[in-house]
Amino acid sequence: MPAPDHTQVIAALAAARTAIDSALVALMQEYPSEEPTAPETPAQAATEGQPGPQPCTHENRTTLPTFGTKEHWVCDDCGYEFRR
Repeated sequence: MPAPDHTQVIAALAAARTAIDSALVALMQEYPSEEPTAPETPAQAATEGQPGPQPCTHENRTTLPTFGTKEHWVCDDCGYEFRR
């Protein structure tokens, strides 16, 4: 039995991959991924371009238990997390 010609095998594999890639592209266009994008919070908008994180000024806060830290809370309005 003669040895297979490697160029023919490579060409066949390249053609098969092209067909699979084109099928995947068609499926991705038909069913686009719906990854949620994180909305920009007011705390993020206020801190852009400024050095260091700035705590939010909202009053609605949930105090979280502290394990070795002095203060830990999350703002209920914008999601800002403060840990000192």
